[in-house]
Amino acid sequence: MTTPLTAQQLDEIQARHTAATRGPWGVYQFGGDSLIEVAADLKDTGTGYTARRTIARFDEEPLDNDPTHAEWTAEEDWAQVQADAEFIAHAPEDVRTLLAEVRRLQQQRRYLINQLAKRDARSGEADRKVREFLAADDTPAP
Repeated sequence: MTTPLTAQQLDEIQARHTAATRGPWGVYQFGGDSLIEVAADLKDTGTGYTARRTIARFDEEPLDNDPTHAEWTAEEDWAQVQADAEFIAHAPEDVRTLLAEVRRLQQQRRYLINQLAKRDARSGEADRKVREFLAADDTPAP
């Protein structure tokens, strides 16, 4: 991506995130470790699992339709299935975190641009405020 995300793009991502099945999402294996499911509100009951909804199901189908994977072993194929399931299971949490960080950085950027625009070369007040801002843990309101 070469241009900053717009507020509309962030809102659209947020809307898709909000519309998705509530989490937390978890991963479990079954079928003799030949199937993996990503499920919402996954709980281990001690005798099995319960979940509110299955999000995705993966099986150990080989990747021999892709010539770049021709040398993969069954263990490598299964490891890839597991990695994909973990990625999807963490997507809601990761998207929420990334959206918050993008919005925080955008707010920080607006604040810094505003401070630089107010810069007074003689007093150095804007420079002091920018240094204080960058040293702070929290982003002050613009």
